[in-house]
Amino acid sequence: MNRAAFRQALRIVFPGVILGLLGYGTYAYCYILCWNLYHHMGYRAGLALLIVYCILKTLVFIYWAAVVIVGPGKVTGVSPLQIFIPGSEVVDEKAQAIVSRQINPKLPDTYICDGWGMPKWCSECQTHKPDRTHHSAIVGHCVPKMDHMCFWVGTVIGQHNYKIFLQYTTLFSTYLIYTLVTTAVFTPRMGQYRRDRGAPDSIPNGNIIALLILTGAWAAFCTSVCLQSFWGVCRNLTAMEGLGRKQGDMVLVNFRYEGKRIIQPLREEDPLPFDQGFAKNWRQVFGTNPLIWFLPFPVVPAAEDYFSNAYGQKFLERIPARWLEGDGREMAAV
Repeated sequence: MNRAAFRQALRIVFPGVILGLLGYGTYAYCYILCWNLYHHMGYRAGLALLIVYCILKTLVFIYWAAVVIVGPGKVTGVSPLQIFIPGSEVVDEKAQAIVSRQINPKLPDTYICDGWGMPKWCSECQTHKPDRTHHSAIVGHCVPKMDHMCFWVGTVIGQHNYKIFLQYTTLFSTYLIYTLVTTAVFTPRMGQYRRDRGAPDSIPNGNIIALLILTGAWAAFCTSVCLQSFWGVCRNLTAMEGLGRKQGDMVLVNFRYEGKRIIQPLREEDPLPFDQGFAKNWRQVFGTNPLIWFLPFPVVPAAEDYFSNAYGQKFLERIPARWLEGDGREMAAV
């Protein structure tokens, strides 16, 4: 099995494991805990616990489905960027080579580039890759503002489903914490019920023990993913960008300065390129309508905005200052 086929298989295996565990958890919680509390012990709270559990679990499935159905998005309709002005070439007749040409002044003011100062190019999709775009072999196309591939969900997380993914992880964490806490609170009452009826011990049912272990471990993991994702929203930093910074990946930026195009590597001490402050970062992901913040609807910019990712003001002030300090080089017009 090649790497691509293996990854596609994981897209099915991981969600299948999650569904299996959720099914077992539902049996342990709804029947072993809630039904016994209500039917055998006379606790009406058992019925209330069951209703809240079912509501939370239904919401988890709705938002999970929305993440997969909406998908990460696809870069389409990107017009090729005209790097140089046509007809501006100066040719050395003897060498039969272009010695200079005029750079198009209509290029975006700032963009992530390759070593030549050109916008990133995807050989698979045969198109320019706007800032924050990555090609995903899983979905077979370029994904705008790609965050990561979540095998537990079964799809890539990108610009279109990123907000819904955050809502999903929040709901899933809430569901798991609710299950863990209520199970931990009512399990001792079941033990007391056993002792009152002459049972030799008050050891909980094995399914309850398994439920506590599974929900505890998974709640810790899911909550950490949720908090990390929201921290990324606050800083306008995707998971892939954060990983690249930790690994020290070389990222080059091309920006306009006094009629020149400057190529400069990003430094670890630089401000985050897309960080515009908490309020703007939040609205970029969740939108401006507070009602939409809680509903599983994507916030998608217009296609023409692909090359207009708003850079943070601190970053835009820092890169020309570094150029004046001698850091960077001018883009060659050949």
